[in-house]
Amino acid sequence: MSDIRHELLDEVQKFFVGPRTDDDPLPVGNAPLDIYTSGILFPMDAPLEDADNDDEDDFSTDGEDRTVEEESDKFLKQNSIGLRVQLNDSVKKIRIEIDYGKYFKNGNGIWERMSLDEKNKIHEIDLSNQEFSHVDILDSLKKPESKLSWTIHADNVLNVFLENPTFWAVPEEKTDEKSKGVKKDPVGYEVLRELNNSNTIFQPVISIHSVETSSSFKPISTGSKYYSSPEDDLFDMLYKNKKVFGAGYGCAAEWDEGDNPASVRTSIIPTFHDDEIAKFSNDDPLRPSSVDMYDLGCFESLDDHQANRETVGKKLSPLISQYGNWIDKQTEVAKKKFEGNEYKDLANENLAKCRQIHKRMKTGLDILTDVKNDPDNKIIKSFVLANRAMLYQRIHFNYALRNFKGKEKQEWPAPKPELAYWYPFQIAFLLISISGISDKKHDDNLITDLIWFPTGGGKTEAYLGVASFAMILRRLKGDTEDGLGVSVIMRYTLRLLTLQQFERASTLICALEFLRRKVRGTDLGSEPFLIGLWVGYSLTPNLYENSKDALDALRDNPHLTPADGSPCQTNYCPWCGKRMTPFNYKFDFKTKWTLARCSNDTSPCIFTDSSFDPKTSLPVVTVDSDIYTRCPSMIISTVDKFARLPFRPEIANIFGRASRRCSIHGFLPHGKYKSCTVVGDGNHRDGKVQYVRSNFPPDLIIQDELHLISGPLGTMVGLYESAVDFLTMGTCDGKTTRPKVIASTATIKGAKDQVRKIFNKPSTLSFPPPGIDREDSFFWWETGKKGKMFVGLSFSQRSGKYALAKLYAALLQKIYILKQAKKFQEKEIDQYWTLVGYYNSIRELGGANRLVEDDVVKNMGFLADAIYGNKNNIRDPGSPENGIDELTGRKTQREINEIRDKLEKSLPDKDVISVLLATNMISVGIDIDRLSLMTVNGQPKSATEYIQATGRIGRRAEFPGSVFVLFNPYKPRDLSHYENFGGFHNTMQKHVEPSSLTPFSIPAYTRAIHAVFISMMRLSNHFLAEKTQANDFEISEGESATKFLLERFKSVEQVDENSQSYKDFEKKVVTFQEQWQKFIQEVDDNTSLDETVWYNNPYDPYHKEQEKNPSVLMIEFAKRGEQKSDKFPISTPESFRDVEQQLEMEYV
Repeated sequence: MSDIRHELLDEVQKFFVGPRTDDDPLPVGNAPLDIYTSGILFPMDAPLEDADNDDEDDFSTDGEDRTVEEESDKFLKQNSIGLRVQLNDSVKKIRIEIDYGKYFKNGNGIWERMSLDEKNKIHEIDLSNQEFSHVDILDSLKKPESKLSWTIHADNVLNVFLENPTFWAVPEEKTDEKSKGVKKDPVGYEVLRELNNSNTIFQPVISIHSVETSSSFKPISTGSKYYSSPEDDLFDMLYKNKKVFGAGYGCAAEWDEGDNPASVRTSIIPTFHDDEIAKFSNDDPLRPSSVDMYDLGCFESLDDHQANRETVGKKLSPLISQYGNWIDKQTEVAKKKFEGNEYKDLANENLAKCRQIHKRMKTGLDILTDVKNDPDNKIIKSFVLANRAMLYQRIHFNYALRNFKGKEKQEWPAPKPELAYWYPFQIAFLLISISGISDKKHDDNLITDLIWFPTGGGKTEAYLGVASFAMILRRLKGDTEDGLGVSVIMRYTLRLLTLQQFERASTLICALEFLRRKVRGTDLGSEPFLIGLWVGYSLTPNLYENSKDALDALRDNPHLTPADGSPCQTNYCPWCGKRMTPFNYKFDFKTKWTLARCSNDTSPCIFTDSSFDPKTSLPVVTVDSDIYTRCPSMIISTVDKFARLPFRPEIANIFGRASRRCSIHGFLPHGKYKSCTVVGDGNHRDGKVQYVRSNFPPDLIIQDELHLISGPLGTMVGLYESAVDFLTMGTCDGKTTRPKVIASTATIKGAKDQVRKIFNKPSTLSFPPPGIDREDSFFWWETGKKGKMFVGLSFSQRSGKYALAKLYAALLQKIYILKQAKKFQEKEIDQYWTLVGYYNSIRELGGANRLVEDDVVKNMGFLADAIYGNKNNIRDPGSPENGIDELTGRKTQREINEIRDKLEKSLPDKDVISVLLATNMISVGIDIDRLSLMTVNGQPKSATEYIQATGRIGRRAEFPGSVFVLFNPYKPRDLSHYENFGGFHNTMQKHVEPSSLTPFSIPAYTRAIHAVFISMMRLSNHFLAEKTQANDFEISEGESATKFLLERFKSVEQVDENSQSYKDFEKKVVTFQEQWQKFIQEVDDNTSLDETVWYNNPYDPYHKEQEKNPSVLMIEFAKRGEQKSDKFPISTPESFRDVEQQLEMEYV
């Protein structure tokens, strides 16, 4: 354990539970019930206390869950603790040891601790004698001061309890003869207070020990005895060595390490350490080593393909051989371990998946190293260039970030050996992807590869490596439109994660641009690689007019948040780290594009083009209309953006369905930019316009954080994915092709079912497959060293807010004291200086700012004065304006960017954040390696959320971090997790909830199948693209789309054409088309209407006065109250999340 972590844990233990010393004299004027919060057994009938009132700030945004588990208005005070274990059948005797402290005033009026007498601590129990099942512990006056009891149940389950049998002292009621009433005996308040404090038990401990054998304990089952799914059985096998030997009652349980613990005991503040994970070893010949990107980049010669093949083969063959040997060894172990065992078939199935991965790795390497598989050398060249790009990405991303943060001056990065390495799993993932990316007809494209790796393990670089290979190979092949168009679509669910990944991926695109522009012989074409950010309208502009207006406004006021979004989404140059402002952006009147440049004229940055030339400026695209015309090589988007499919015909371009290509305006859909007309020689002003010869769909779709695609959001994503799948279809040698699909997550269960419902892929393969146990998958393994520390706390009195204030105070003040003592280096202190406070909802977070400013400061003052002897030496946590920040959905994007910048700052910077209060927004998207301290206020609503949120801290191996979880004992779910703290953390992945989504449920397709069908028709047919061309629809034109939807329904729902659900869905699809055509006829027959049927009335902020067409198919879901009939217009989602009806208001 890090010494700092030990110091923090020790302070929390002493401040919450005690004692600080054996006799523990308390500060003058303070009784033990004034000091301690946890590990208290009150006398019986202690008065009830009020629960927290969390009603303030009761609102939530950004899709956060508003529901919280309610507390009772009053709660009982804890009177006992207990311990549950399961004994081996042969056990007849056990030894129970107890201990606790009681406090009494000494002659000076100071409260001091007295330990339990030694003769009362140890009790040997004969389990065969059922006559005696409890022991009374007597005080010096021979009165019971505590009671030890035990019961043995079926299956040898032993429960042991320690309780306080005394009663809470209250004034006696006496009859008043004069008033004929009842009044309380005037016993002094201090007398009663002293008596109740003296009768209360503090720091209780129960431990159960073996007597006759080395270990008396059997593991407690954590699964259901009635039903388990095949996946549950698989996790049981993987976690068979992660055993649970006890659970607490009103406390937690801990046990000795190993498979045969000699004792199990209660714990008031339990701790658990994750096992440290290793991803490579350069010393152990049986373990995979890291691979230098420089070596695979073959910097000696780009065009000596044979030499490069040999280099790649030499560097990667050992990895494949090692993996094969590991699989053979695991097979032998499985034969011995599982022969005749319930896990035999599961082990064989997992090992078969390992062999499948091994075969794909070998096939990928064969393609790279055998010229017969790559006669034109484009695949090996793409692989070499992809490694160069990833090397440049790594060194420039780190350089730019450090430069932006104002770190010490650095040398301009240049590629050389030992600068950047692939983890074995990352380069292996690139190898298994080569077959599908290089040959769209390959069966690998039927497989969804799911990167399942612990949080912070390097998943992003794994799929960025595949993305760079795909983009380069597309350019080198140049099959359609010179290899231009969108090659990779990366999708995320949350805007924070989307923006952070946009920054990282932007550096990769800059690296590709550097190779294209500056390295001879790359053959990457004359057009730039680009990256597009495609997110909600409130974040980035939809239209070029919005972008122009936003830039004009931001140049006057950089702190403004434009209502229609800002194109300024890059805080610094991705290549050099120079800070960017609105003046680094320019709206180009000729192309209608918003361009960006770096202004670092003192460095070799190649993106410092003062002329804003589209071919030499920064390769970032942040305006929707620019994305549709420029078709960036990579698009990073939120899944919500795909709700726009039925509304915008230009979106067809990003699926490779553009109609024309203009050398000035880029790719164009049918009917847009009328002046860009293909006539004569195609000349257009000083540019050229050409028809697009054929479709050029994306090569790769990446879905990050797959676990978030669930519930209502996942349902809508899965339904609209039908249209995405239809629109990205291509043909190759007469065979239908689709993009390769990659997903990633650190927490998943039910992945196969989830992927089928979203992507309709017949096969899902987790990478790396886990083998036969959780400890070793070859590509990562547990080292036996301790990693991240989890600490559990609860409270026995007062309230959750009171306990939380004490917890914050203990952590903040202690790290402040350690900084002053200079016991640790400043870089070590910095890792724990910023406290991240996680809350389950904005409602629970509300008022936390005041808590830190008031109650936390008071508690720090108490520690400074009473414990450390200097009442003025208190840490200043700051204020909401400086030092205390909030990361929630109610923050604007500009504010979020500012908070992220502050989080990057480290000591001794005066702007470093002291306390960051966050909701589930922090669960994904925050990747800052200086954060190592977190508190979690109440158990999150899912195991997935808990794993993801706590994975945000301790991302540096040398500082694995500490998580303090404060459980509310009056919330049943919190109490359960507290009592099973060790067991839950030992097997966290087993507790991950399967994702639930139903894209073809009746409510889902009733709400949006019309939008999906319109998307398919409008974006796949040039003659149906424009808003007015909805009037040209005929049922015969929808046959292919209808057939596609029906086949997808059968596949996803796993039904045949005879099922009622299939017939209902078919009727819905067919009926909509009939109603559409009937609507066209009705409008055509109505001579009073000037307009024909449109798809919708497009949003146009520049012509609000323009009269709307009443004859439209769709109306935005938020405006559904404007519908004039029960058929058309149909309310249509603009988002995949819950959308409430809106009213337009106007100031007059």
